[in-house]
Amino acid sequence: MGLRFRKNIRIAPGIRMNISPGGVSASVGPRGASLSVGRNGIHGNASLPGTGLSYRKKLAGSSRQRAHKAELTECPERITLTLDEKGALSAVGPDGSSLSGAGLRQLWEEKGDDINAWLHDRITAVNGEVSLLADIHLDMPNPRELPKFEPALFDTPKPTRAYSPDIPLAPDEHKPVRRWWHRLTPGGVARHEAAVKEAVAEYDRAIDQWKEAKTKLAKQQANARSAYNKALSEWEKEKVAHEYDQALIAGRFDTAIREDIEFQEVYLAQQFEAIDWPRETLISFELNSGGCQVAIDIDLPEIEDLPQKVATLSINGKRLLVKDKPQKTLRLEYARHIHGIILRTAGVALASLPTCDSVVISGYSQRLDNKTGKVNDDYLISVIVKRSLFETIDCAHLERVDPVEALTLFEHVRKMTSTGIFKPIAPFV
Repeated sequence: MGLRFRKNIRIAPGIRMNISPGGVSASVGPRGASLSVGRNGIHGNASLPGTGLSYRKKLAGSSRQRAHKAELTECPERITLTLDEKGALSAVGPDGSSLSGAGLRQLWEEKGDDINAWLHDRITAVNGEVSLLADIHLDMPNPRELPKFEPALFDTPKPTRAYSPDIPLAPDEHKPVRRWWHRLTPGGVARHEAAVKEAVAEYDRAIDQWKEAKTKLAKQQANARSAYNKALSEWEKEKVAHEYDQALIAGRFDTAIREDIEFQEVYLAQQFEAIDWPRETLISFELNSGGCQVAIDIDLPEIEDLPQKVATLSINGKRLLVKDKPQKTLRLEYARHIHGIILRTAGVALASLPTCDSVVISGYSQRLDNKTGKVNDDYLISVIVKRSLFETIDCAHLERVDPVEALTLFEHVRKMTSTGIFKPIAPFV
């Protein structure tokens, strides 16, 4: 059973693939996770009172593969491209009818480059981040390098002034002008005087309305200025307090990272949070022996989370050839991936805590028990990583390191066949 320790770090994938008429782009969301435990994605915060060291994280659940669909909006009519499970391409018009024959040939002639680009994007989506998964250990830090404090940025946005309409100009007075012909027409003078009287009354009403609007807008502007000045003052105080806290931490960092166990816990949690795993990962840890040893449990991704299929472009370039990945290949990719996770996590722990001499790290996964039909937390590997042995790894040339072989440097428990089949083990305690 996993989750034996009390500090838990969820590291959720932050990569989203956006398909648009202009192509496919990747956007990276928030990194990492928080100290909160949960499988469905939550907001979490952690801080160490009295130090100013804190962090905040929005946690997201596992992403699901989006529909293999795109729209060509620059065509005379909106065309939707789809791929079936076998990789065959279909084009559907705005009325829901599929293009075929001459219509499909014309589409290829006019939008062939866009369709080819989209097909290659789908190949990447089907095959997944194979190299990223296989070489996850390449970003492992060098434990020989002492940790350095990096001040956290003050990321609270500066308040902006709320829009307030300008006070309108006072209305102009327009009185009818008395003309010479008013005397020559019966009742002309009386009508003119009545028009003048009505104009004066209309002007007085306009002035009253303008004064009322002016008073109301002036009050709104005063309230807006007061709210902005208050928000700006509070923001400036928070910024000064943040910078002061960061300066205090910087001043005591070298001592605290060696002597303050609570500080070490928060700092290590931040370093785990900063890891951008390609698959959702849950880390649980506990510091022992005054920070000389770290015990870590890792809820590893399941083998089902890895890319299960291989896609290639057909000879004519107009469809995908999608095949199931051979099971042996899939198992060996999974073995390399989870060993890379273990190696990298151990490296982060040792690089973060200069007083740590060893890391006891165990990885488990949820697997189906065919005997009972239940899903169990099966430990697959457990390692005692000694700093002295870990430092024999050439961190300057990690591309030469095989993570599966690297873990054999240390005392370990692992029941893995040459084809990547894992059997449950009893982890180190």
